[in-house]
Amino acid sequence: MGVPLASNDKQVMEIHGKVLEVCAPETRQFKTKDTGEEMQYTSRTVIIDNSRYSPATGDRIENLLPVVFSGRYLDQLNSLQVGAEVKVTIYPKGWRSQRDDGSAFYGVTLRGFEVSTMAPTAPTATPARHG
Repeated sequence: MGVPLASNDKQVMEIHGKVLEVCAPETRQFKTKDTGEEMQYTSRTVIIDNSRYSPATGDRIENLLPVVFSGRYLDQLNSLQVGAEVKVTIYPKGWRSQRDDGSAFYGVTLRGFEVSTMAPTAPTATPARHG
């Protein structure tokens, strides 16, 4: 369904989960550093619910992952439905920024490249206890 990356990219990962939200496209205008030419950049974020349950306690461990798609990878999101079970190919892009006080902070953006719908998994049945 998606556009594959070059096969030699070793930092590509896959995540699985349920589509929680498909956000509207965002377009930003900017000027290139070298020529000052006006450019635009369009991206779209998909929120993937990658939550799991603790095997020890049974408690839900929430894990909501915003995945950002851009450029040639945007079209595949047009048919994506909220609630769909998906496999998403991502590239984690780390970055550093600076606060007003001069201290650094770091973050990670999950860049999406391919998304494919998976067959829903059946919930695991808990065997009935007979006492």
